[in-house]
Amino acid sequence: MPRLVHFQRGSVIYFDQSREDLIFIVQRGVVVLSRRDEEPGRHEIEEVHPGEFFGIMGAMAGCERGETATCRTDSDVLCMTEDEFEKIFGNNHELLMKTLRKFSRELRNIHQKVERILLIGKHPAKYDELVTVAESFFKEQKWLTCLEICMRYEAMDIKNASRRRLRDLREKSQEKMIQEGMSDEKAGKKADDAFLAGFPPSVKKRFSIPGFERFSRKFSRGQVIIAEFEPGMTFYFVQSGVVQLTKCINDSDVNLNYLVPGYMFGEMAILDSTPRSATCVARTDVEVLEFKKENFSQIVEKNPAMILSLIKIFCHRLYEQRRRLRVLANPEPQARIAELFLMYDEMRPSSTKEAWRTFSLTTADVSRWTGISLWNTHWQLELMADSFDMHVTKTSITVNVREMREAIKTAELRYRQKPRSQRNGFKRT
Repeated sequence: MPRLVHFQRGSVIYFDQSREDLIFIVQRGVVVLSRRDEEPGRHEIEEVHPGEFFGIMGAMAGCERGETATCRTDSDVLCMTEDEFEKIFGNNHELLMKTLRKFSRELRNIHQKVERILLIGKHPAKYDELVTVAESFFKEQKWLTCLEICMRYEAMDIKNASRRRLRDLREKSQEKMIQEGMSDEKAGKKADDAFLAGFPPSVKKRFSIPGFERFSRKFSRGQVIIAEFEPGMTFYFVQSGVVQLTKCINDSDVNLNYLVPGYMFGEMAILDSTPRSATCVARTDVEVLEFKKENFSQIVEKNPAMILSLIKIFCHRLYEQRRRLRVLANPEPQARIAELFLMYDEMRPSSTKEAWRTFSLTTADVSRWTGISLWNTHWQLELMADSFDMHVTKTSITVNVREMREAIKTAELRYRQKPRSQRNGFKRT
């Protein structure tokens, strides 16, 4: 049964990085959540008032707490397990939707921070520059993707001049596809096999939500699932394959992330009624569950378990995105790489608790996760191999995670000792 616990002012309910499966709701008083901000050495503060939950992400995602919870006043807090939460609030549609929207806003904020770090000093396309999105894929010789983007934008209310440019791009893409024919398909299949080698075997397995098979859709490699700037009318769960998130920056197609089975995308536009902020393309053959905006409310209202499933997925997404943000935000390249190793250590904990860990990471994987250019990643890994007990091969990297943790502490200490005017927390490397 849930327990009502009285905490005195200044009491710590739980610490950052602790692990426990309890969810809390404030009955009386004010609880403050303090979590590390993206800039090393800084924290962000959130107040929790009576009737509001906290600790739900760590409990449902089964991960470390991402914040420290401290009582600002004398407080009465209801403590419950995940099962107790589901039994008590599982049919409270309004509360669950409120929680879902809160997580959606948090995810959007994190996505914006990630984009700001990855794209610092660059210029994203604007709505009145829709053609540049299609042109970016054309320059990358992604003919099918360019063709589908053109067709989607032509169906929107855009200027005649833009419509003509889109039509020309569409015709050129069709010509290129005809010219290259099946040889392009074979080359693409070979490239896919090499690409998938950097992902876990689960990308080929099918993730499903029981009872929702009728919403299943398939997309072939290169097909557009969501186009940047178009209205948000659907959201998706990845069942198999890999979906690539891209954004048009400086007239070029820039990768933001890869989504594998169990991930969800497009949900923020559904909950917040905003245009799409990125393009989602099937990087391999992909199966997804597609839910439309108009029937989303009906679906979740009749299926409270669906909202709970969404909340759990959001919890996992929030943890992973916050952890990735912590990697990207470190201003020093080597500390950023060390953060990546710690992230992998946390997400794939060792049963033996050994300091030595071998991760199936290539140099290209490290570059993609950290936002460091490929040539600089090669250079930084060579420097780190000379300074630490690290072994780098073509398919894996072996490190001492304790050494990595100390390296990050040293880097953060150096950062805090710098004058504030010299702290460039979003330095592009």
